[in-house]
Amino acid sequence: MNSNSSVAEAQPTTSRGHSLESLRNLPSSRKFIVLGILCSALFLDTFNNSSLFAAIPPIALQLNIPDSQSVWLLGAYQLTFAALLLISGRLSDLYNPKWVFIIGASGMGVFALISGFIRHKIPLILLRALMGAGGALTIPSAQHLIVHMFPVPQEQAKAITIFGAMGAIGIVLGLVIGALFVTFTSWPWVFYFSSIVSATIVLSIAFLVPNVHRPASNASRTSKLKRLDLVGVAIMTQRYWRFVFPGFLLGTAGAALIYTTANIALLTNTPTEISGIVSAVFVCALQTGGATGLAIVTSIQTSVQIHHGGPTAFAGRAAGLWFLVAILGTTMVLFVIFMKDTIGPIDPSKPIGVVN
Repeated sequence: MNSNSSVAEAQPTTSRGHSLESLRNLPSSRKFIVLGILCSALFLDTFNNSSLFAAIPPIALQLNIPDSQSVWLLGAYQLTFAALLLISGRLSDLYNPKWVFIIGASGMGVFALISGFIRHKIPLILLRALMGAGGALTIPSAQHLIVHMFPVPQEQAKAITIFGAMGAIGIVLGLVIGALFVTFTSWPWVFYFSSIVSATIVLSIAFLVPNVHRPASNASRTSKLKRLDLVGVAIMTQRYWRFVFPGFLLGTAGAALIYTTANIALLTNTPTEISGIVSAVFVCALQTGGATGLAIVTSIQTSVQIHHGGPTAFAGRAAGLWFLVAILGTTMVLFVIFMKDTIGPIDPSKPIGVVN
């Protein structure tokens, strides 16, 4: 009797679905297909912003949106995306990450489809905010699924690197595809395209990912709910190719290297059961840093150029760049002083917080 009970506890698979750990037993071909689909979700998240750069002028013209308000077409998405990442990560840790992902991608697709038919600025900005909320649900849950599908550190590192690279691809292709839609069709097709891709992602994940379930827990729904803790513009000058372009190239390479190594280091040293919240904290820091950093540098640039040559002079931009150099230098010093050698992957059989 007791032995049967222990076996039942050790094998949390139920008649409703499989254990979350069964993802590691999927065939290799199926794993990489699912990885590609999860990567397309990150592609879509970045596409939803970068594609709007080309679409904002015709949208603002048709809907009579002033320049001072048109920025909210971008800001509304980024604001809700960054604000809800932590909640999304916790949801992925507590509940079924497959359905967290599907709900987020479905919401993003539905709101994108409605946005294509809207011809008023307030509802459109509100729908963009709801799209960002849907996008926030997809990223931590996607990384949670990736961590469980690829438990081997080497494979996991490669999968996370591929996943992160799709964000940059989405930014670049979003600019191109958005411009093509605006040029040859009309701006609503930016939203229609996002809706079509979202529908494809949802259907693919629904059929290809097993209907996994968390092990049975004595925690009630109320106690689980209590555990929920609530691109820039290039400056074209005659010396662009000599100085600005190499700076962009080296800076982008450095940022990509830091992002990849930090992401891998975090997730490979994190218990799989809390990988969602950890990835959410990491992405939230990226989004928040981008938003606050842009505001701080803009404030420095504006305050300097008022007294030194006006907006056409370089003094304000130079001050903003020197501020970035100071931040990076400080970060390097802190890293060298306080960063210790990392430990290997955490043993999933040990309780959280137990360190050798």
